[in-house]
Amino acid sequence: MEVEVVAAVQLDETDPEDDIQSGKLASPVTKSRSFQPGLLTVDPSLMRGISLSETLQHGGRLWRSKKYRSAAWSSSQPAEHFDVFLSHTWATEWHWKYLSLSLQTGWKHALLAWLATAAATELLWCFDVLPTHGFYKVQHPDFAQDVPFGGWAMFLAVPMSVLALVLAPHWPNFCHQPELCFLDVASINQDDESLKQQGIYSLGGFLRASKELRILWSTPYLSRLWCIFEVAAFRTENPNGQITLAPLYVEVVVVVLWFGSWAAMISVRILQISPAGAERFPLPFILPGLALPALLLYHAFRNNLARKLQLLRGLESFDLAKTQCGKEEDKEFIHGAIVEWYGSLEAFTTYVKGPLREELLLDHSSNKLPLEYALVVVMPISSFGLDGLVGLIKAKASTNVVLSFLFGYALGTTFIGAMLCIQLLMVLGGACSREQTSIIGRAAQSVVVLLTLGAGSVLAVRVGVMGYHGGVASSCLTCVLMMMALWLIHAGHRRAQEVHAFWRRWR
Repeated sequence: MEVEVVAAVQLDETDPEDDIQSGKLASPVTKSRSFQPGLLTVDPSLMRGISLSETLQHGGRLWRSKKYRSAAWSSSQPAEHFDVFLSHTWATEWHWKYLSLSLQTGWKHALLAWLATAAATELLWCFDVLPTHGFYKVQHPDFAQDVPFGGWAMFLAVPMSVLALVLAPHWPNFCHQPELCFLDVASINQDDESLKQQGIYSLGGFLRASKELRILWSTPYLSRLWCIFEVAAFRTENPNGQITLAPLYVEVVVVVLWFGSWAAMISVRILQISPAGAERFPLPFILPGLALPALLLYHAFRNNLARKLQLLRGLESFDLAKTQCGKEEDKEFIHGAIVEWYGSLEAFTTYVKGPLREELLLDHSSNKLPLEYALVVVMPISSFGLDGLVGLIKAKASTNVVLSFLFGYALGTTFIGAMLCIQLLMVLGGACSREQTSIIGRAAQSVVVLLTLGAGSVLAVRVGVMGYHGGVASSCLTCVLMMMALWLIHAGHRRAQEVHAFWRRWR
């Protein structure tokens, strides 16, 4: 990540070393080619940070615009410590980092906005303040008639959650202090050469004062010598600090699943409320009609999931000699630091392939989606169930029917069952993320996974409908069984991690 910490704003972001190699920017270590431990101490006056939310304001202009990056230092503030040290490479396009950090910090805002908007709009629809978009037929032993469909949770609450995610960096922090982070272009003066060089020499002090090193991993990360230097310095200078591996592909997968599930739910409901839709297009016949768009979405999903394989291979085959650095002076400085800390370059390479790899991958040992991201992905699917629940209330269905639908379908299927299906997709997608040499092989894998997922989805729907039709007790039992299955997945994952850690220690 040499340009992030050693250079001013790049003139060509497609090659993060162009400015250094062309002589447009001075080398950061021109005065001393040998590492001296004293150089890593930090002058308190150089300690400057910027709130993580501020880096994401105005659509992430600090990440995308050279103009705002050059003025970022003036937006920073004096700091005694950093909550987060952002380690990344400018070789990766800005929008991936903006998307990743936005979801990491704003998923709660998205959920709250969805809940608030859904509750408000459904209430207004119940009192006929908002219009009805159509009707669909419900077949229940105690209730068989046309039910109105407002769709406000689906059509309005989900877009509001996206808007809340974009606006989250501008929301005031009432409950906690904003996270203060070290970001190269904001924390190191890029205009004053003397201050810039002092800041670079003080990297060890910045890392020592950071509670967490957050690695925004992308494919070029392990090829950048300055990125490797930050990892090496943090673990040495801050042995009790937390290293968090945040691969950028995770949030891309979340967005693909989020919008894919939203599009699928809208398609299903539109078909159902079309003339005679509920009779011509019952749910088992609608699902195959969604196969082609689902296949395209899954292909994009799997391509991003395959980047995890690149991460694993990169750590397994890490070679310090193959990392890139703009100037030989920088390379000598970093190598000297690594030898001082780890004894030799070979010992550091072994450390990266062994203990560091295990530490970084501890939370990525399985393909399951983090719980907070699973909640984000199921919002559109839960909107489908919520709209149906309010439609039954508006149609004056009996309390027994409403409660049965609530526990058996709205909660049991479109919330808990949807989370189970999402985790199933993640597991299957991860298992099939191995690279195939032929297009036919990749397509065949996608078809098999989608067929399996489709079967699981139909099963979840059928179980929910059976519980819903069986009455309140049956629907509650369905909901409990779904919750137990979901709990077992997450508890089993934690247990597997504990067993794996014990095995590594014993061996």
